[in-house]
Amino acid sequence: EDAKSPYARANVAIALLHLGKVSEATRRLNELLTKDPGFPSGRALRGVLALRMGMGSEARAEFDAALAVDPYNPIANNQLAAEAIRSGKFNDAIRYARLALLVDSGNMNSYVNIATAYRGMGQAELAKLVALNALAINPRADRVLNIHGLLLLDEDHVSDAVRQFTRALRVRPDGVATN
Repeated sequence: EDAKSPYARANVAIALLHLGKVSEATRRLNELLTKDPGFPSGRALRGVLALRMGMGSEARAEFDAALAVDPYNPIANNQLAAEAIRSGKFNDAIRYARLALLVDSGNMNSYVNIATAYRGMGQAELAKLVALNALAINPRADRVLNIHGLLLLDEDHVSDAVRQFTRALRVRPDGVATN
C-alpha cells in the first residue's frame, strides 16, 4: 500500500502500539484522523489506545464511531467481543467476533473470542472446534494455541495442554500475544 494511504498509516500505529510506544502511536493516529476523520480503523485503534489508558467510556465511543461507518470493522468488533466476554455476555461476544470474521476470515482474535465465549458458556466441544479450525488456518497463532491448551487442561489432558502452551511459547517466547 502507498505510505499515504490511511491503511498504511494505521498499520504504522498498530506496529507502534505493539512495541509499547503508546505516545507515538497516539500521535500517528491523531494525525491520521485529522486527515481522514471518518476512517473507521483509525477510530477503532484510538479506542484501543483509550482502553490501554483506562478510559473505557472513551474507548466505547470510538468503537461505536468506527462501527457506525463500518459495521464489520474487525478491530472494533473484536474489542467489543472481548469486553462482552469480561462482562459475561457470551452471546454478544460471539456476535461481535462473527461480524469481524465476515470481512477478515483469518483474524485469529475473532477465533480466540469465539472459543473463549463458548468456553465461558460451558460449550467445550464448540470451543475446541473453533480453536482447531483456527489452528488449521494458522498453526502458529499463539493466542489460539493458548486457548486450546486451556480447553485441554479443562478436560484434564495435562500433557496435551502443556504441548500447546509450549508451542505457543515457541511462537512468542516473551509471552506477549500478537494475534
